Amino acid sequence: MAQLIASAGPISAFLNEGIGDYLLITFNDAADALKTDGRSFWGQALVEKNGVAAIGVVTTEKNWYAPSAMEEVAAKLKPTLARYSKVLCYGNSMGGYAAIRFSKLLGATHVLAIVPQAGIDPSVVTPFDRRYTTHFGKGGGGMIEPGHVAGKIWIVYDPLYSHDSGHAKLLKKAEPDARMIRVPLRGHGVIHLTKGSKSTLNLFDAVFADRYLDVVRMYRKRKRESWVYYYTMATAMVRRRPAEVLRLLKADKRFSVPIANRTQLIVAANARIGRRDEALSAAIAYARMHPTDLKTPLKILDSMLAYKAPEQASAFIDVLDQSGFQHPAFERTRRLVEQGLRRAAVAVRVAPFALAVEWLSALFDVLNSEFAASLL
Repeated sequence: MAQLIASAGPISAFLNEGIGDYLLITFNDAADALKTDGRSFWGQALVEKNGVAAIGVVTTEKNWYAPSAMEEVAAKLKPTLARYSKVLCYGNSMGGYAAIRFSKLLGATHVLAIVPQAGIDPSVVTPFDRRYTTHFGKGGGGMIEPGHVAGKIWIVYDPLYSHDSGHAKLLKKAEPDARMIRVPLRGHGVIHLTKGSKSTLNLFDAVFADRYLDVVRMYRKRKRESWVYYYTMATAMVRRRPAEVLRLLKADKRFSVPIANRTQLIVAANARIGRRDEALSAAIAYARMHPTDLKTPLKILDSMLAYKAPEQASAFIDVLDQSGFQHPAFERTRRLVEQGLRRAAVAVRVAPFALAVEWLSALFDVLNSEFAASLL
């Protein structure tokens, strides 16, 4: 049973006594910050089930771990840290940031950071990532610098996901020797590839042994076994090959994704092709079958707007209104749909003029070429 051994402000540290020759230090991510009950930590089930010696560092706020509070907690952890020659800091997203940011403070010999941020300072990261900048200034989130880093750093991320790849580039500058594990087509959900005790512990062993190729192969194998890989691939295909996406959803078992994700793809692909009424029908059918799902309808509306189907998006909003649909982001989406309708109306009005300009331009090109030919 884990015991509380240190706390400062919103940050607490729990100790799980275990066997083995290393100490694992975990950090919870932003999604778990609001869920924690103050008596458990990220990865607790894993370490208790397998008898892993671990310290779980927990913050109950989305504050990216305030350095002042972390220094106070770290001072209380020194007796425990001194008992181990190998210390692995491990975290995902905000937790990955903390694993790197406080690696030197905690005397880490190894760091495994999954899709970490390099910081959330808006003056630095706004060009490629605005997801968390509103949390800057709440105590932590300053940019990671070389002086913060210790141990062998392993960073796992999706190079095709611009938010996380932007952070990875900054982290590589802060720690040029960092091991970069690229896992394409997983987005920000790379952590789900190592769910389960066996795969996670095998990953730790490979990191300690510096078996880079084993880690790469492990992620590659798990990625191809996951439906998310095929869903992300299909999402990337929608813009250029929407008809192929619809075919794969029907004919290829590897693309048997959950109904919510499947519906998003069907709506996006049909809207992209121009089958906007079919996209609307799929959206309405899903909303009526799954009235408690509050996230997917908003994603569907985003797809309709992205692929120029504002009229269908407006009709879908009417259906959602009739069903009593409510979500904090719904009004914002409604405004975006209204803006899309206005832009579409303007486009219809100016279309004849645009066609006339195009025709006159083509005529000018013909006359100009004939005049040039007469001079030869």
